[in-house]
Amino acid sequence: MTLDEYLKKNRVRQSCLATLAGCSQSMISLVTTGRSQLSPEKVLRIAEATNFEVTPHELRPDNTYGAEEDDGV
Repeated sequence: MTLDEYLKKNRVRQSCLATLAGCSQSMISLVTTGRSQLSPEKVLRIAEATNFEVTPHELRPDNTYGAEEDDGV
């Protein structure tokens, strides 16, 4: 699921997710609109903040953060 889908499905505000992930609300906004590419660290922090309902692969499909698609991360 995309980050935007996660936010809508769970009725989570961007600001709340940003606090959990340790980033700014504007960063979450940029990611949901596809205007920003996340660093590997932020990919994992946001995925963790969503309890991996949004996977690292969905956040960064180019797979430059070292995880494999079927590794469960």
